[in-house]
Amino acid sequence: MRAIEYSNPPLPDGINVSRTHPLLDFARLVAALLAITVIAVVVLALVAERLAARVPFEVEQSLAAQFSDQLPVPNDISRYLQGLADRLTAADPLPPGVKITVHFMDEPTVNAFATLGGHVVVYRGLMEAMPNENALAMVLAHEIAHVRLRHPATSMGRGLAVGLGLSVISAGTGDNLAAQALGSAGLLTGLSFSREQELEADEAGLVSLSALYGHVQGADALFQRMAELLFADGYRVPAFFSTHPLDEERIYAIRDLAERNRWPTQGALTPFPEAIRIQLPAMTSGEGEDDSLSADGEDDGVRDVEEHGLVEDSQAPDQAQ
Repeated sequence: MRAIEYSNPPLPDGINVSRTHPLLDFARLVAALLAITVIAVVVLALVAERLAARVPFEVEQSLAAQFSDQLPVPNDISRYLQGLADRLTAADPLPPGVKITVHFMDEPTVNAFATLGGHVVVYRGLMEAMPNENALAMVLAHEIAHVRLRHPATSMGRGLAVGLGLSVISAGTGDNLAAQALGSAGLLTGLSFSREQELEADEAGLVSLSALYGHVQGADALFQRMAELLFADGYRVPAFFSTHPLDEERIYAIRDLAERNRWPTQGALTPFPEAIRIQLPAMTSGEGEDDSLSADGEDDGVRDVEEHGLVEDSQAPDQAQ
């Protein structure tokens, strides 16, 4: 029987040593984990948006009711705003069960926003900047459209998904973001809507505006006035533009919508009631103003946007969102 020979040759130097630095291997592992987490968060956010839009509106109202004590007390101006909103929803009815409640915030911020539960907040600064009721109605119609399309719910769902995703990385950060999405910052904090959602709200708002007045000239009046504000006073940007980016593409999209749907772009402009003007003495007069398109088919607001250009998501440092 032949004996089995066994040998134990020496191992080459460095066979169990990585060719790269251990910290580099660790960095690659962390980068891969972060990439997987980001992809998971994005997918989760998209799914959450779709699911949130299917949540019954009553659930959204119940969630918002927990923070109703933060809303301002109704007054004559808020009742006027509510009446205007009711006229818009009567001309262009909301889905069954959806209700709009408008609140007036007596602060100089030039802004308005829609939030959970059908609540719409309008600031004194924005009302004072409006040249006529038609322009204000376009603002309300736009915010009502966000509620109609369930954008606050989808925004909340997206925020929750991001918060939960980030909790994988940092439990504290994730919990804080999730809490904010649930409303710990309160109903008086505007939710973030995507550019696509803003354009959708523009279109739905124009439908309501046309249904109420028979024309959409209020939209031209609104964006012309907003462009004037944007380039006035040393380019101090009103808070309105932090949540409602204004650029050339958006203005022309609105103009194109009016043309394709054959909505009249000129018509009678409705002044504010005298009782409201007395309570808001800083309100622009709007009397005798012609907010219709110029002879070359372009209003001053569009021309300002083209000449100066606008950057989306800009925000004034001294104004709240």
